[in-house]
Amino acid sequence: MTPNKRKQLIITPVIQFKLIALILISLSIPAVIILFWTHTLLEQIIALTGSQSEVIQAAISISIKKILSVIILGFSAITILMLYWCVIFSNRIVGPIYRLEKTLDTVIANDFTGKVTFRKFDAFASLAQKVNLLLEEIRTLRR
Repeated sequence: MTPNKRKQLIITPVIQFKLIALILISLSIPAVIILFWTHTLLEQIIALTGSQSEVIQAAISISIKKILSVIILGFSAITILMLYWCVIFSNRIVGPIYRLEKTLDTVIANDFTGKVTFRKFDAFASLAQKVNLLLEEIRTLRR
């Protein structure tokens, strides 16, 4: 496992964008449901205070707008942060697969001198070790 950084965050766009979309959709659905429930609850509060004075209604209306703004801004910030982490997470999955494909391309070209190296926190480290053992066995058999 190499400690170096991968220069590209998006390595295999089709796979990474599908993974990112899946995660963001999974996060967005509960967020929309929570926003809808909050809005409905706040509308019910307004309806219950309908007989109150205009000053109270105005104060409640302003408070509701602030609450909804905070919720929308909060979910937007969380979505941006999650998008960033999804790209990083997908890179840690797709990057090792890409590296493995490149190593196997060299093996297919009858060059058994290569070795699969992954970064420290990449997924599939045990797979890299097994491929390296296989390559070592092939080199031994070829001698």
